Amino acid sequence: MLSKQKGFSLIELMITIAIIGIISTIAYPSYINHINTSNRAEAKSALVITANSQERFFTANSQYAALVGADIGLDRGLGLSGFSETSLYTVTVAVNAAQTTYVLTASPNGWVDGQCGDFILSNTGVRWVSGDFDNDGTDGDGSDEDVDGDDSDEDVDGDDSDEDVDGVADVADPDDVTGCWG
Repeated sequence: MLSKQKGFSLIELMITIAIIGIISTIAYPSYINHINTSNRAEAKSALVITANSQERFFTANSQYAALVGADIGLDRGLGLSGFSETSLYTVTVAVNAAQTTYVLTASPNGWVDGQCGDFILSNTGVRWVSGDFDNDGTDGDGSDEDVDGDDSDEDVDGDDSDEDVDGVADVADPDDVTGCWG
């Protein structure tokens, strides 16, 4: 008499593995996109918090703070940590010599965001990024930025040169800025 064997056949196991593989190839990119979107929200939040602190500093001191962190004894810093909430981004500030304009930058800390790169915000609310969100070969930083709206490039750090955040002379791609800043 033949006994009935228990278990799965090799064909059944291979079909199951193939189905899991197909589902994984669909789900993994979506998962990574979700993670990047939440990380980018942290960068934007850190920039807005720092910009609000800059405006409070300007109201009290008639100039913008030259440092994100504390500047003991000189009262030039905002007293913030210089990092986003979970330290995914480092926040820095560049001000002009008179400290009447600023540009804030949130750079990924220990990881690379090829689509958005650095998030950048000026005192006039102009937003740009250093990445290429739509992969069309142009990035969203605008390089030499006109942060005060007067159609001239800015010298925000007092070195008599116009600012070029990523070192590449190009025109900001509005799709990159919209795609990253949302």
